[in-house]
Amino acid sequence: MDREGTYHYTMVEVIRSISSVDPTARLTLNQSSLNESSYKEFARRLTKLLQHDSRIVVVSSLVLIGFLEEKLRELIYCPQNIAQTFQCVFNVLILGDTLMTRHIAADLLKRLVVSETPSVSSTPTLSSTGKDLMNYSYFTRCLQQTADLLVRADPRTEESTKIYDVLLALCSVPSMRSTVCLAILNATPTEDRLTTPLLSIAGTARKSFEEAIDPTVPLKALRLLNYLLKEAVESNRKLSSLIPEDRLLSIIDCAVKTPIQTSDPHVISQCARITEGLRLAEGISGDDSLRSRLLIEVLPSPLCAHLMETQFLSNPVVLFMAKPPSMRSPEGIPEWSMEGVSIVVELIRVLATFKDYSKAHKVQYWSSLKDDRLIPFLAFSISRGSPSIVNQALVLYTHCAQNHEFASQNLADLVSSCTIEGDHPSTSKGEMNGKKERGRRKRSKSELDELIVALKNGLDLKNPKTSDLLAAYENKLAMIQMREQELERLVSTKDAALQQSERLRIQYAASGGRSSDTDLSRIRSLVADCEELKEEKEKIEGEMEKKEKEIIEVRKEKQLVLREVEEEKGLNSTLRKNIDEFKAKMEKMSKAVLQLQEQVAAANAENEKKKDEIFKLNEERKSREKMMEEMKGRMEDEKEEGRRKMEKLDAELEELRRKIETTETEKDEFRLKYEAIQEKMEERKRKMREEMMRLAGEF
Repeated sequence: MDREGTYHYTMVEVIRSISSVDPTARLTLNQSSLNESSYKEFARRLTKLLQHDSRIVVVSSLVLIGFLEEKLRELIYCPQNIAQTFQCVFNVLILGDTLMTRHIAADLLKRLVVSETPSVSSTPTLSSTGKDLMNYSYFTRCLQQTADLLVRADPRTEESTKIYDVLLALCSVPSMRSTVCLAILNATPTEDRLTTPLLSIAGTARKSFEEAIDPTVPLKALRLLNYLLKEAVESNRKLSSLIPEDRLLSIIDCAVKTPIQTSDPHVISQCARITEGLRLAEGISGDDSLRSRLLIEVLPSPLCAHLMETQFLSNPVVLFMAKPPSMRSPEGIPEWSMEGVSIVVELIRVLATFKDYSKAHKVQYWSSLKDDRLIPFLAFSISRGSPSIVNQALVLYTHCAQNHEFASQNLADLVSSCTIEGDHPSTSKGEMNGKKERGRRKRSKSELDELIVALKNGLDLKNPKTSDLLAAYENKLAMIQMREQELERLVSTKDAALQQSERLRIQYAASGGRSSDTDLSRIRSLVADCEELKEEKEKIEGEMEKKEKEIIEVRKEKQLVLREVEEEKGLNSTLRKNIDEFKAKMEKMSKAVLQLQEQVAAANAENEKKKDEIFKLNEERKSREKMMEEMKGRMEDEKEEGRRKMEKLDAELEELRRKIETTETEKDEFRLKYEAIQEKMEERKRKMREEMMRLAGEF
C-alpha cells in the first residue's frame, strides 16, 4: 500500500472511531488514554499533515484537530485563520478526487457553518466560525463552483447527494439563504459546461424514484429548486429567463400527480414528493406569466379536490384519532400517515394563495375549511408534527377560525387526548391494560347511570363508539354483581352472628340464669345487634330484589344494544360499499379530469401552432407592405423627374415666346417651330401620361 493509501486508511479509521461519539460534545484526548509525550507527538504530526499533498489527509487532519484541546483548535479555527480554513475546505470539496474526500469535506463544511448547539428554536443558525463567511471575497465563487459539481456529477451517486446536503444546509440558514440562492442563479453557462446548475437541479427533480435509485435525491433537488425559484420570484426576476416554462410546469405536474401506493416501500417518498411539488407551486405563484397556466393546466380545482379527498378517505390518521387515547399505539399507524397529513396542510396553503386569482380555487378553499374531516389532520399535525408542520397547522387554524361554525372544542379534545396519550410513553402493554381495567372499575356509578339514561332517551348511536356503549353496560353489570356479592357476604356474616346469639341464649337458659351481670349485659347487646341485623337483612333483601330487577332490565337493554350493534354493522358495511363506489367514481372523475387536461393541452398546442401560422402570415404581410412602400417611393421619384422635365419645357417655351416678341420678322418661322415644339410637348405629355397610367396600373 502506498503512502497516501496508508494515510487514507488511518485517517478514516480514526474519524470513524471519533464519529461514534456524540458530535455535539467537544472531546479532548486526555492523558488517561495517551500519555503526555505521545499526545504531544500525535498533535505535532497532525499539525504537520496539514501541509500534506493529499487532500483527504489535509481535510481529515482538520476534522481531527477540531476534537483536540482548545489551544490546538484555536490555531486553526481562530478568527484570524478561519478564512483560510474555509477556503481550504471549499478547495478540497471542489477538487476532491475521491468519494470519501468530498464526504469528509462536506460534513466538515456543514459543521463549521451551521450551529449544532441545542436550542428551543428549530430554525438553523450560523455557528461562531461561520458568522463572517459571507463577507469573504471567494465565497460566491466557491458556491458557484460547488454548484457546478451537480452538472458534472451523476445525480445517482452519493457524491451528488452530499453536494445537495451542503447546499440545502446553507439554504436552511435564513441569513445565508438569499446570498446562496443568488450565487447559484447567477451561474452562467461556460465553454466547459453548456448548461447551468439550475437546469441540472431541475433535471434531477424530474427523475423517477427508479431512475434516481436513492429516492431522497429527487426530493432534495425539489427542495433546493424551491429555494432558488422562490428567491428569483422575490427578487422580481422572470422565471422564463432562467428555466423554460414548459419544463418547470412539467416538474410540478409530475410531482403532484405522483401515485400513492401504500404497499410500495417508497410510499413515504411518494407523499413527500407531492408535498414538495405543492410547495414549489406556491413558491412560483408570484410570477405573473406562469400563474394562469399553473392554475389551469397543472393544479386545477378538480385535481386539488381529488388530492384532498384521497387523504380524507385513505389516510389512517382519521381512524387513529377516532380511537380513545388508551387504545392508540405507535404501531397502529403507518409512517407515511404524517407525510399524508403534510399534503393536506400544504394543499390548503396553496389554495389560500390561489383563491385571490381563481374563483374555483376560492370555492374549494372555503369548502375545505368547513369540512369536519379536516379536524383530525389538524390535531395530529399540532400534537405530533415537526416544528414546521405545527407552525403551518396553527396558521391553518387561524384560517379555519374565520368560520364561526368550526368545531374548535372537538379540535381541542383531540389535541388534549394526544397529550394524555403521550404522558407515559414508556409504560408497558401489560401496565397499560391494567390501568385501563382499573380505570373502568373506577368509573363512577353516576356517570354510567347518566350514559344509560341518555341512551334510554334516544341518544344517536352513530356518534358514540359501539365499544364504549357495550363497555358501559358491562361495567354497570359488573358493579351490580360486585354489590350483590358484598351484600351476600354481609348477610352471611349477620346469619353467623344470629346463630352465635341463639347459642348464647340457649346456654344462658340451660345455666338457669346463673350468669353474671356481665353476661346479661353482653346478651342484651347481642340481642340488640341481632335485632338491628334482622332489620338490615330485611332491608338488604329488599335491595337485592330491586337490584335483581335492575340486572334483568340492564340485560334486556344489553340485548337491545347488541341488536342495534348488529344493525349498525349492517349500516357500516353498506357505508363501506358506498365509500368504495364513491372512490371508484372519484377515480373515474379523476381520469376524466386528466383526459380533459390532456385535451386542453392538445388544444393549447393547436393554438400555439395557429399562432405560429398567424405570425408567418403577419411577417409575409409586412414584407408585402414593405415592397409596396418601395414601389410607391419609385413612383414618387419618377413623378418628380417628370415634373422637372415639364418645368424645363416650360422654360424653353418662355424663351421662344420672348424671341417671338423681340423678332417680329422671324415670327412665322418661330411660330412654326413653336407649333412643332408644342406638338412634341403634347406627344411627350401623352407618353408621360400613358407611362404614369401604366405605372399606376401596375401599382
